[in-house]
Amino acid sequence: MERIEATAFPGLPVVFAEGYRSVEDRTSLHSHASFALTSIDEEIRTETSIQQSVSDSFTLDGKTLIDSRSGGIFRLIDEMKSLAGYGGGLEITSENRGILSGSSDSGAAALALALNDFLEAGLDRKSLCQKARLASETAYRSVLGGLSIYEISGGNVSEYQLMSEKELRDLACFAIPFDTQRQKADVIHQAVVKHPKYLENAKIAEENLVQLKNCVDDKDLEGILSIMESDAKRAHKMFGEVGCNVITPMMREACVRVEKAREDGLNVFWNVAGASVVYVFSLNDYGEEVFKLVAGFNMKHVQMKVASPALSKSFLK
Repeated sequence: MERIEATAFPGLPVVFAEGYRSVEDRTSLHSHASFALTSIDEEIRTETSIQQSVSDSFTLDGKTLIDSRSGGIFRLIDEMKSLAGYGGGLEITSENRGILSGSSDSGAAALALALNDFLEAGLDRKSLCQKARLASETAYRSVLGGLSIYEISGGNVSEYQLMSEKELRDLACFAIPFDTQRQKADVIHQAVVKHPKYLENAKIAEENLVQLKNCVDDKDLEGILSIMESDAKRAHKMFGEVGCNVITPMMREACVRVEKAREDGLNVFWNVAGASVVYVFSLNDYGEEVFKLVAGFNMKHVQMKVASPALSKSFLK
């Protein structure tokens, strides 16, 4: 009996996604861009395995799915089975390993890839992004790896990689987790569209994407990081103004210390997504100084790197 195992790595926004065009299809109201990230040893990841069974079953981290986002996961499974003309059962097991934020992206990507390979559906990466989106609106991050983009043009969506993980190997990154409850992504997405300046913010995000693509063309990694921090400030200001504060006072203090270090001459930048984690970025040229900065916070931290696209392998039992 064949068993497929797929691995995918979690994502982090560079230009933020906020607001649904369609909640059911999990499509976004404006364009955005993201990194895929993992730890230096690549232990931070989602692993998903699929094998034939008499009936469908899905366990996540040893438990049957009960979260409200599970509906999209089962829709993804049903659509892939229908596409492949498969009428049997599937035993699906997924495990998140050490993930600090972005597990919905890596989970959706690993599931879509494992289904595609097990069912021999023959989907390319573009089509995989579309299917994985049913389970997570930003799954493209983890399907494509590196620095990737979700681009809306003329009502059409394109998802593609801007830079590979190899092109971004000169980035240094540390993740600092904080022990606070995270905001649910769906709550943020549904609240933020009610912000009185949402459309103005969406326009700024689109402008930031233009600048980001220029930095990619110029191989300007520090420019990419500067845009990332600027867009994080924009997005989190809006989140806070609709009652969805993510950045706690302790997290804010860490961000301020990063900005102070930059004022003192160290080219270092911060980012926060929807979870209680502060990411500190720089170039490897400044890696030792950034490590000292992060170590000075006297908190647990994990050294990260930009990750590869999702991958899979087959086993015979």
